[in-house]
Amino acid sequence: MLNSNYPLDTTVREFFTGPNSSSDLEDLDVNSKTCLELIYNIVHYFTGHQSEHGRIIDPYVHQEKQYSTPAYAAVAALLANELKDSSFLDHAIRALDASLDDLIHQRAADGHSNFYTTMLVFAFHELKPQVSLNQVEIWKRAFDGIDWQSVYKPSFNNWSIVQLAGEWLRSIAGLGPSLEVNDFDEALAPHMELITEYGMYIDPNGPLAYDMFSRNYLLLILLHGYNGRFRKQLQECFRRGTFTSLFLQSPLGEMPTGGRSAQHQWNEAQQAFQFELAAKFHAKQGDLRIAGAFKRAAHLSVASIRRWTRPSGELNVVKNHASPMLRTGFESYTFHSQYNLLTAYLLALTFRFGVDSIPEDSCPAETGGFYIWIEPFFHKLVINVGGNYVQIQTRGEPIYNPTGILRIQRKGVCSLIGPSDGASHQAGKAIAYAPAWETSSLRSDVTRMADWSPANDVELALGVHEKTDKRVSVELKYRGPLNGVTCVQRRLTVTSEVVLVSDRVVGQIDALIEEIPVLLWDGCRHTDVNLSGKRLDVSTEDGRVSILCLDSAATGFTLSDAVPFRNGTIGMARYRTNRRDTSFLIHLYKAENVLSNNHLVEFYKSFDGETND
Repeated sequence: MLNSNYPLDTTVREFFTGPNSSSDLEDLDVNSKTCLELIYNIVHYFTGHQSEHGRIIDPYVHQEKQYSTPAYAAVAALLANELKDSSFLDHAIRALDASLDDLIHQRAADGHSNFYTTMLVFAFHELKPQVSLNQVEIWKRAFDGIDWQSVYKPSFNNWSIVQLAGEWLRSIAGLGPSLEVNDFDEALAPHMELITEYGMYIDPNGPLAYDMFSRNYLLLILLHGYNGRFRKQLQECFRRGTFTSLFLQSPLGEMPTGGRSAQHQWNEAQQAFQFELAAKFHAKQGDLRIAGAFKRAAHLSVASIRRWTRPSGELNVVKNHASPMLRTGFESYTFHSQYNLLTAYLLALTFRFGVDSIPEDSCPAETGGFYIWIEPFFHKLVINVGGNYVQIQTRGEPIYNPTGILRIQRKGVCSLIGPSDGASHQAGKAIAYAPAWETSSLRSDVTRMADWSPANDVELALGVHEKTDKRVSVELKYRGPLNGVTCVQRRLTVTSEVVLVSDRVVGQIDALIEEIPVLLWDGCRHTDVNLSGKRLDVSTEDGRVSILCLDSAATGFTLSDAVPFRNGTIGMARYRTNRRDTSFLIHLYKAENVLSNNHLVEFYKSFDGETND
């Protein structure tokens, strides 16, 4: 698919030849030392959870989990090298010894041997200058004792790519058998078929976290001297993939939500790694404008991670403020230890491969003026105007994401208030910004867009009404047999201040319903929810969202349901109308500025009759 034209070429060119607002950039107070500080705090915390045998024991489940120990070895080794701290040196050596022993004897924690090798090679390189030649030779013999043919778990997804990267790095470092490039290419070849024209990797069901995760390891292969038959394709994957991720990033530095492992802190750590490398690459090409945008995006990513530091120094691994003991927003495989230490490892790569000398420049996340539609594998539509950011899941996935608007974030406003995600069927009820309709003559009284998945026989098209740096307006059109409705048209108009949603259905219905997601609890604090007729306000100490129904025939808002989701607990507000079209306005802003209805109405008037009322 890399043989196709890059779909974002025009978007990239327009952005980087357009107005530059670098003089308006907020000082994020982020540089390479910030990465080192985050790593230090995580390592310091988990040093207190290292067993006498060198293994990291998760403080909440009281077991060694997955690749916690090799990740700890890598980051503790980096600290020992950078800070010349002998205490970190001892802990890193013990973790490396334990992990190598487990690989040799094929007893990696939770069967996660595929993930050990890249981390252990990193640890070896960091520790080598700090230990005796005799110790280096002992480690070389240990690495050489790893039986690659039997130690790794057979797989064909990101696990396989990580394994390949580990063996490539081990071979290049002289720590294992030399690899024949032709044989390596044969193992790599099936994965190359899964790289899309956007430079994205298709892991099963298209989770964005594992698209970039897989690309991390393809990039490590490139960085360590790969010169096989796929070299040019991997270079193009890096170029396209980093641009795609750059334009998908939210103004608060976050990777888009959705799919497996969404909203885990390591998502932003891998962004920082790849964006730092992209900045260095484009600087070497002489394009400091693009390099500066990637540098800014890398710093936004690190700043996002820093916001989730716990009082004890390590991170909340998922973006909520709940105690890790509650496992709020966790996957079944999420643990406090391995995902804190994976984040630290990716930040270590960021620190080791990045440079501080490239100056920041304005980046797409904070500037906007575009939309990005990623189909058919990832089902994401992102609209960004002036750092007012809307993410739509165009086709839901029952386990993870509903169909509809999942996320609204705005530069300078609390990241969760929009809210920052929807709830899936698995949580108990699919909740997103999405219409529904009643058709009493049919067996199914209420049909909800939030419930839709790719299994629904629905045709989807996107039309563009306007695209400027001040306003973007697009229309999603769903056609198919939809319980009394044959077409749903959803027009989204975004400015730097507000989002206008206008829905229209074609067919015979009794009532049209708009469903609105409401953040109720962020893991620590409950929000203040106020329903006043056709206005809904949700607020925390550091952010507000106001939603104003613009439909004269509509009822007032009601609130129901409360289900768990990534960021805590989410509820659903709704209003009804007897019309077949309706509109509402969404405005995110800082907590101290409570806006009047008149102020919101002024936003509405600026849309020049775009509403359905």
